[in-house]
Amino acid sequence: MKKIIFAYALVLMAVYNSSAQLYTTLGQFQTVQLYYNPAVAGLTPSFKANLLNRSQWSNLPGAPNTVLLTLDNPLARNLGGGAVIYRHKVGNFEDITLNLNLSYRIKTGENSLIQFGLKAGASIIDNGLASAF
Repeated sequence: MKKIIFAYALVLMAVYNSSAQLYTTLGQFQTVQLYYNPAVAGLTPSFKANLLNRSQWSNLPGAPNTVLLTLDNPLARNLGGGAVIYRHKVGNFEDITLNLNLSYRIKTGENSLIQFGLKAGASIIDNGLASAF
């Protein structure tokens, strides 16, 4: 009985750990802050655009590939807006997402502020099951 429970636990751990590659992993946080935090939209005084391409194990079929585009701009005195568009593909799995960001800032001192952000978006996800068989 102990062997069966151990084998079952081992299979569960293998399945749980194998899903980790489906998540987008970016190594350039300082470049694409808008991807992580909608409150930075419009923080700079002018329009800003960033394009990031991350390919891992590019010689292998189905290797992870991520393309990310961020755009942000101040909209009004205390208001900023931005967009994040990305495509993440691993094997047969593909995720295409568009996020729109809105931020509002309140000046709390001469050199300080507090900023809030909202994010809304839509995703098209193809889990690749149709092409797996």
